[in-house]
Amino acid sequence: MTIFFDMDGVLADFDRGLRELCHFTPLPVNEPRTQAFEEAMWTEIRAVPHFYGQLHPMPGAIEMFRQIHNTGVPCEILTGIPKPRRKITAAGEDKVDWVRRYLSEDTVTHIVMK
Repeated sequence: MTIFFDMDGVLADFDRGLRELCHFTPLPVNEPRTQAFEEAMWTEIRAVPHFYGQLHPMPGAIEMFRQIHNTGVPCEILTGIPKPRRKITAAGEDKVDWVRRYLSEDTVTHIVMK
């Protein structure tokens, strides 16, 4: 058995990044995103070099990951990157760098296109 962890909103604080790096207010989880909101959000993210690499960990996320990993259960990252039309070309590399910085060089990271 392998446990897969997502990054955005699980390990990495995506909403905090929107607020602090982009000066953009995220919507509540249960509120649907309009196309205008999506376009505005991605425009702001695109304007921040290496947005994904600058995200802070979610509170308690690193400790949770390590605690589970230390039980011997294989833990890997399974995370998405924006579609090419969003033009955030460094997202995958930034996410791998984030994992290496906060978790370990050996943590397997799977990048998928959303």
